[in-house]
Amino acid sequence: MKKIFLRIMIILCLVFETVLTQKVDAKEFMTGLSYDNIKFTIDQYVDEHKNNLAGMSMAIYDSEGVIYEGNYGYKDIENGLLVDENTVFEWGSNSKLLIWVSVMQLYERNLIDLNRDIREYLPENFLKLSYNKKITMIDLMNHQAGFQDTYLGMQVPKKEKIESLEIALKKYQPKQVYEPSTLSAYSNYGASLAAFVVERISGISFTEYVHKNIFEPLGMRHTSISADLSDNEWVKEKTKEIKNYDTNRKLLKAQEYYFNFYPCGAATGTISDMVLFAMAITPSKSSSPLFVNENTLNILLTPTKYYGDTNIPSIYHGFITTNYETLLVGHNGATLGQSASLFFDVNSGIGMVVMANEKYETIFNQKMYEIIFGSPKDSEFAKLNLPRPKGIIAMARAIKEGPLSISSMFGFTNLPTETTNLIWAPVNKDIITFGAVDGILNSKIFIIKLVLLILLLISIMRSIFVVITFIPNVLKHKNFTELERLNYYSGAAIICFIINLLSLIANILNDLYIEFWLYKFQITIFLSIAITLSILSIFSIKKYINDKQLRGKEKRKYISMSFSNIVVILNIIVFDMYQFWEI
Repeated sequence: MKKIFLRIMIILCLVFETVLTQKVDAKEFMTGLSYDNIKFTIDQYVDEHKNNLAGMSMAIYDSEGVIYEGNYGYKDIENGLLVDENTVFEWGSNSKLLIWVSVMQLYERNLIDLNRDIREYLPENFLKLSYNKKITMIDLMNHQAGFQDTYLGMQVPKKEKIESLEIALKKYQPKQVYEPSTLSAYSNYGASLAAFVVERISGISFTEYVHKNIFEPLGMRHTSISADLSDNEWVKEKTKEIKNYDTNRKLLKAQEYYFNFYPCGAATGTISDMVLFAMAITPSKSSSPLFVNENTLNILLTPTKYYGDTNIPSIYHGFITTNYETLLVGHNGATLGQSASLFFDVNSGIGMVVMANEKYETIFNQKMYEIIFGSPKDSEFAKLNLPRPKGIIAMARAIKEGPLSISSMFGFTNLPTETTNLIWAPVNKDIITFGAVDGILNSKIFIIKLVLLILLLISIMRSIFVVITFIPNVLKHKNFTELERLNYYSGAAIICFIINLLSLIANILNDLYIEFWLYKFQITIFLSIAITLSILSIFSIKKYINDKQLRGKEKRKYISMSFSNIVVILNIIVFDMYQFWEI
């Protein structure tokens, strides 16, 4: 009997020991999801959104290694080619993390001072600046160097047109429209300028530097960083296997393009390689293989910018935050046909990487993060319950001056009514920060431009009506009065203006690249139209003043025609459309 009792006790002890051990060993994410159930949960999520999925690779990791890595969908839907571990995706703006890591490596070797004027590291007179104030590396990391956005020269259509980083940055420098250290205006140019500083200090190309100091130490053999992928032939060949789609799985037209500002967005590689990089920049129990000094990563992951007066960080030395139940640090990226994201929790060391062959993809690159990091509705930002400012918010990231400044009218928003990944906070009564991009609330200049555009729309509608009535009169061989001729000439000139403007806007909205000759031609047409309308307006006003017999309807025609002409001329002047020499 005693033996039976003893055996039962031993069995019970073993059972309890097993249960307790399992309880201790069971790991969970902050959402309560078990590590063991992550594959099932991700599979289920993907299945729920399969109609929006072309192809995707993703991985979740912690300080001890990769928790789960999965490949879903197709790299080529038409030919039935599945995404696998050798599928390469474009990093997009995640490439900028390579820049900031490179800078911090030079920082720990005392080769760069993050608060010194970067002009000390550049060739003499390299930059043409509007403000006599230093630009520091911290300014570049915070996107506060003051540069307006640019399309010119960032991408080129042919491999033969790729220029060196130094030549491209000097040749295509956007205008400095903000005082340094004031407004954040996310800048591909500024980030690429930081990469050029790395070149100048290290004495080697940025491509060579990244391979030697990041890719090789981490064993990233399947990632490229150069503009034409010539630094990794394996990656270059693998890019031929993947096609790009929109979020409805519609095939996008294949377009050849190359980054002149390649450090800001040209990295391409496998999910496994990106995870190696992600783990090396995420706090863990072991030191990072990217830095000699263990404290360098800690410095890198300290805030350099906050959301206004809150205690919520927005930028950590170039690393950008995003909003979930816990604040995540990293970056996201989008190219002409692909999307990627890399974010991690600084405190837990848990992170996730997602790469997809879909343009502007968010279901997986944003929403899926909620599975392990919780909802933005439970975030620290949501708890602040900040009062929402009302009005139009003009985004600082825009082309504010020059012939393409019409594009700045696309860059406005208002605050969402519900909590999303988008974090914002007031800086003062006029400025709202969204992190790497600030917004100007109810900008007087923006509102004036908006009013001008509304008046332009009215003038265009009038001109279309004038031209439509002109056609049947020509067919009837009607003899036109001087007033009618002036009216028709003005209408025709304004129709030419709107055709040219729509062509310009279509060119701006084309993500691919800019043909300089076409822009110069378009701007020259604007100048010609402005001169033509000015001459017609002078004749019209002179006729109106001198002709005492003008009455009623004829008088109103002269007034409306002159008004339309002046509105178009003002739009050309205010939006700098006449400055063909600026292209």
